Amino acid sequence: MKRNLDYTVVKSVNKEDGPKIVEFYKLNGYNTNNLVGSSYENFIGDSMFYYGCIAGVFSQYSQIVANPEFSPLVSVLPMSEVDKFLNEINNPNLNSMKITKQSLNNTCIKVNEKGDGKTILKFYKSYGYDVECFDGSYDYGYYGVENDSFTHFLSENYVGKCTILPLNTADQLYCEYPKEMYVCDMEIDDSVKRIETIIGEGITCDGMPYYISRSDTTLNLLAWKYAKDIHLVESKPVEVIELTLKEIADKLNMDVNQLRIKE
Repeated sequence: MKRNLDYTVVKSVNKEDGPKIVEFYKLNGYNTNNLVGSSYENFIGDSMFYYGCIAGVFSQYSQIVANPEFSPLVSVLPMSEVDKFLNEINNPNLNSMKITKQSLNNTCIKVNEKGDGKTILKFYKSYGYDVECFDGSYDYGYYGVENDSFTHFLSENYVGKCTILPLNTADQLYCEYPKEMYVCDMEIDDSVKRIETIIGEGITCDGMPYYISRSDTTLNLLAWKYAKDIHLVESKPVEVIELTLKEIADKLNMDVNQLRIKE
């Protein structure tokens, strides 16, 4: 459904933002006056511009429109709202998609502002991707997975075949707390079998994360240095041993004819 976007503008920060903003307003029924959002429209020197509609007129506007003292009626929409709208148009089944680690291969999410990076990292990490080479400090570009490897793209020009997911996708962590996890005070491996119901996370005074569970007997809180989702710990293949009837009979000190094997 088309929205009433009169007296709204969107800030164009990156060179690829302009065409998206123009398309956003055009798809909502506004005459964009042949503006295409090209780079020469977006940047003059170091100035950043806004695209939007004021009093029914779509145009490119200077930064003064974002100052409530001069333009009290104008609302500044976040670029993430534009990205979300265009992704829903271009990928109508995206929101109904069941998210799995496999489905997130060759996808990425745009960083719109400071803090988004850590949110995106936490999202991909919850589905089992190794994000340890990044700390989420980039406040530009895209974080995502290309050919099963987590990475950072400088801009949309570098994402290649990756599908760009809206930022709100990162809200869908694999499973919020409380949840059962394998826990340990040393690195998790296949031999770890202790399971605790983790009720949350914390940060030590030296900045190290830890996981919190509650004792079933004393109700005291317990802290664990390592925890991992059960579905992410690969189970070892079951060892299959083949035996003949004679080998079984020999083990039991019986004659083969005395054995009857049942399912």
